[in-house]
Amino acid sequence: MPELPEVETVRVTLENEIKGEVITYVDAHYSKIITNNLEWFLKEIQQQTIKRIDRMGKHLIFILDNYAMIIHLRMEGKFYIKEDTEPLEKHEHIVFHFQSGRNLRYHDVRKFGTITLLDKTTYLDQYPLNVLGKEPKDINIKFFFSTLQRRKITIKQALLDQHLIAGLGNIYVDETLFLSAIHPQRIA
Repeated sequence: MPELPEVETVRVTLENEIKGEVITYVDAHYSKIITNNLEWFLKEIQQQTIKRIDRMGKHLIFILDNYAMIIHLRMEGKFYIKEDTEPLEKHEHIVFHFQSGRNLRYHDVRKFGTITLLDKTTYLDQYPLNVLGKEPKDINIKFFFSTLQRRKITIKQALLDQHLIAGLGNIYVDETLFLSAIHPQRIA
């Protein structure tokens, strides 16, 4: 599962490759990945320009003309940039077609990823971003420590809780606890 550093790498790569592209239309071959009403999503996404790509925790945020498109890759989500003429591969479930003749393909073997289109002016106040904790670099250590002391769960469960700290997953939590010589089953 991609964690904060991997998602940041995806963000930077995509922004360098597709910033400024205009989405002409979207093909949804597995529509459950899109959390909005499908008809509304397919209509509203047309002619939207990708202004920039941000990230919060494990979420990618495509800032468009009128919307913010929130993407969570979950376990195996990936993006590929291809030409429109290239054949669709197995597991390429959502295809964003651009004016340039290229497209962005969302590939997800397990189909766990999500794509949500939200109003650009209020997306930070809406789910899923409004429930995220701070990222590790933004945490106030004293506040974080006092919050952990009130928890009756294991330290690993607490560090995996995206409401408490955003962006960490199994790999980074396990490595951090190992390097800190803290047993993952210790109560927070």
